[in-house]
Amino acid sequence: MSHPINVDYKTVFNSASAGMAYTSESGVILDVNQAWLVATGFTREDAIGHTALELGLWANPEECRACHALLAQSGRFHDFETVLVMQSEQRTHLLSGQYVEWGGKRHVVWELRDISERKRREIELRDSTERDGIEAELARERTYLKTLIGTIPALIW
Repeated sequence: MSHPINVDYKTVFNSASAGMAYTSESGVILDVNQAWLVATGFTREDAIGHTALELGLWANPEECRACHALLAQSGRFHDFETVLVMQSEQRTHLLSGQYVEWGGKRHVVWELRDISERKRREIELRDSTERDGIEAELARERTYLKTLIGTIPALIW
């Protein structure tokens, strides 16, 4: 038999390693966790009462509207890849959001995970793989040319 667990939202919210924000349905920030503060470089006082658009967090404001459209359509979305401006630097994030009811009003819990390093490694691996392919092709061409050059004396004499 399972028993309901009474968990304090603040405990879960603040213990998350991913940046999290709690907003009104319209996007006004009501609360953020420590990971969000560290990632964005904002203080809690600077963030509360403003939207992510007002804070300049969205590199592309159209993607903010797309996230709100996804919320309106299904009440949640997961792993929306976007570029956010964190401490004056553009960084790639996976963003998730979900409507929650609180005090009879609809709010949004947002989670952001920085995947910039993962994306950088993927690009490096792809570039390395492409480079390896080019180097292999060049090695085959060198071998062919050496073989061809090696047969020239036999053709002349």
